[in-house]
Amino acid sequence: MKVAAPTPNSPMATWSTSWPILVRSSTPQLDRRTSLPLNVDYLRPSAITHNLPAMGDLFDITQSGLPGSEPVPQEKFLPLPVLAVPVASRRSYAKKLYIAGGSMGTVPAQILYGASYDVFPLGRRIVALLLIAPFSPFHHHKRYTHYLPWGNYFAVGPPASLVPFNLIPRAMKIIIQRKLRTLEGATAFVHQFLFSKMDESERETFQKWRHQRGLAEGQLEREIAQGMMRSVSKSWEGFLTMPSVLHSDWGFNPAMLDGEHMRKPMLVVMSRGDDMVPNGMAEYLLENYRNARAIHLEGGHISSIWKADEIWAEFMAMEV
Repeated sequence: MKVAAPTPNSPMATWSTSWPILVRSSTPQLDRRTSLPLNVDYLRPSAITHNLPAMGDLFDITQSGLPGSEPVPQEKFLPLPVLAVPVASRRSYAKKLYIAGGSMGTVPAQILYGASYDVFPLGRRIVALLLIAPFSPFHHHKRYTHYLPWGNYFAVGPPASLVPFNLIPRAMKIIIQRKLRTLEGATAFVHQFLFSKMDESERETFQKWRHQRGLAEGQLEREIAQGMMRSVSKSWEGFLTMPSVLHSDWGFNPAMLDGEHMRKPMLVVMSRGDDMVPNGMAEYLLENYRNARAIHLEGGHISSIWKADEIWAEFMAMEV
């Protein structure tokens, strides 16, 4: 089966890319998606699901529609149940879980990876974790501010968490919301924010990749823009809570996870020219997750798109 070209369905441009959870089990095909960036003929997955939330509903159990879900008290922000409940309830048949996240999506991916098995029993079935352009847990990474560009420093760093009434995320919402009113405006925003930053070498690589997959000029930008618009079509709550999530205690210290957790391999992908999520946070993860290894790419924040097949092939070959 040929799978569609990799087109992220949540907004990398706003620090909130989420990637699929790939499930293997003895159950016949359930809800196979075609957005996984890999030719998966040999993988024979039972289901591919985007359970990791996108920007609009990131950690927002008030919007999740799950039975018994309740708002998370802001004074004790605990994002795990928002992730564990839908995964556990919809994927209880799973024999193997492959969990992946890109950019802000690496936060819920890490939370699931390190979650206590008492809270998230299916964590025992996680085979491997893929993190692309990852964020580190600010609660434990004391030097994280050294690796935040100025834009992200104000968006999710100390100012965003210290200024009262969530004023900085709310101001950013107003600015971005205006850019997402139309598909044309959103596409222009994506192009300016991501694609215009490419140097000549990366632009040539992108054009070659685009032609190989038969994508029209501007098609990828439009698809990312459509994903951005969809991700906030019902709620901006996830976007507004990003600083709270990043600064909260995720329930574990990466350097102190028990052996059962740490034996599960992790693949960390970083791009040398990434000016949105610089490699310092990825290096922190490599130093503290004992079973992590790295893939280094040339290019900027979205260069993993051109290497998606190779990345996913290596990721899916990982076993405990």
